[in-house]
Amino acid sequence: MKLTGSVPVLACTQLEACLAFYQSALHFVIIRQRRSEQGVEWVYLVSGSCFLMLEKTRYKPQPETQALRLYLYTDDITALHHFLQARGLGPGEIKTTAYGMREFEIDDPDGHRLSIGEKT
Repeated sequence: MKLTGSVPVLACTQLEACLAFYQSALHFVIIRQRRSEQGVEWVYLVSGSCFLMLEKTRYKPQPETQALRLYLYTDDITALHHFLQARGLGPGEIKTTAYGMREFEIDDPDGHRLSIGEKT
């Protein structure tokens, strides 16, 4: 028996804002979604070979207990950084790491920390 993949699920108090961020900033597209009278409740997304689920919640995780951080890979860190800067989304500075990556960090509208990197 082996694991065949994983899909992170982010709890979002501002699901519509998070969905718009992932679609416009990182080119995720909707695979499936569940709606109710209150709007979108859950959404399954893909961008390239990255999958992600967003789920509406009423409870925002507290920063001291929110240990989740997503690490996403890109094939052009400079272009993606400029793209996000041009949209006023405030990505952090690109840094070169000791472990062979060029990377930066950015937060989504709900405060989930994303690290985005490219192998050097």
